[in-house]
Amino acid sequence: MANNVEKVNGVAITDIEKVNGVTDDNLEALNGEEFAGIIHWAASGGNVTTSGNYKIHTFTSSGQFDVTTVGDSTDIQFLVVAGGGGGGRDAGGGGGAGGALYNSATTSANDNGNVSGLFTSTGNHAVTVGAGGAGLTSWDGVGLGADGSNSVLVADSATYTANAGDGGSTNSNLADSTGSGGGAGAPGGVATRTGATCSTNQGNDGGNSFSSHGGYPNRRHRSGGGGGAGGNARDCDGGGSNDESDGGEGVDYSGTFGTGIGASGYFAGGGGGGGVNYQIAGGAGSGKAGGGAGDYSVAAGSVGGAGGNGTANTGSGAGGGGNAANGGNGASGAVVIRYLFQ
Repeated sequence: MANNVEKVNGVAITDIEKVNGVTDDNLEALNGEEFAGIIHWAASGGNVTTSGNYKIHTFTSSGQFDVTTVGDSTDIQFLVVAGGGGGGRDAGGGGGAGGALYNSATTSANDNGNVSGLFTSTGNHAVTVGAGGAGLTSWDGVGLGADGSNSVLVADSATYTANAGDGGSTNSNLADSTGSGGGAGAPGGVATRTGATCSTNQGNDGGNSFSSHGGYPNRRHRSGGGGGAGGNARDCDGGGSNDESDGGEGVDYSGTFGTGIGASGYFAGGGGGGGVNYQIAGGAGSGKAGGGAGDYSVAAGSVGGAGGNGTANTGSGAGGGGNAANGGNGASGAVVIRYLFQ
């Protein structure tokens, strides 16, 4: 049945629940005009929760978003987060966060409002959730933690692809990344190395490393953290502060999707860089918004701790390992869809 009524006393029909006590679903005509009532969205797939008048579908593994009813409301939002990068080994750099797309094909952290025509047809729409990258556990001739994997939402309006986070380095400069960049490693013999820059606007740059070359106990190697969706990792400058190797900030999406997903609503933080400090104050960076923390050693020749893993399904990067220690594993990504259902 077509709907020929757009407004009642200047109020849009989509904002009216009852007329003279009768629900819109039970009205067939209004002043002789055909009235079909409001059509609400209905869908299945992923883990479905309810928040007020909204349904939230959270995909932590690949699947299908099955639209059974295309609703009238345009109040619909989405978030696509790719897998985070693995951490570097042996005073390695932190992994970069996976790229994040929020209500837009081009902008990561900003909410550009409701997406016109996101879903215009019933049926299945493919969802791919990217895995996190593995941390580096042995020298492989390259010296990088593995990149994460892309996450993808196939909608009617477009295909939305969040790009994988970059792995952290053990002993090399890093090139461009399409997700957030990984942090540079800090081996002896090189004063600074460059973290990966993000070549898209889905993430941010990894941090540079720093090495001093004084004898024990004054030698210090600090690796850069991975970039986050909310900001660059800090570059190491040799100052010895505890936050020198921190990963870049993640982004808080709890205002839209609540605190029950991600890291209390946060996604895509960079992993912290690892280091070798030889009894100099200052540890490895802490991961931000679910990113793994880096680790370090404090005595000459001692083995440091392994880098921390990113928090599952946040798309966050992993921490770099301490001296002679492995990098952590990057976090898997997520796809989240919210719509007005009543």
